Amino acid sequence: MYAVIVAIGLVGLIGLSVSMGFSIAAERVEADRKKLVEREWTVWLREHEIIGVAEMTGCPCCALLRARAELQSAPPA
Repeated sequence: MYAVIVAIGLVGLIGLSVSMGFSIAAERVEADRKKLVEREWTVWLREHEIIGVAEMTGCPCCALLRARAELQSAPPA
């Protein structure tokens, strides 16, 4: 009888640890995704800032760069 109670307790603890592990992993993945989205936004904004500055200084191919950037890279979601 005592062995059955111990076995049920161990199964319960294993289930609890597995569920906590999944929860912690999901939080880490979400944090990594958030950091990645922030980096994508930073890169996208920087790219358009550089193209805008180049257009203002009179770079002859900037109109093509602007059109290409607008076609190829929509703002990150």
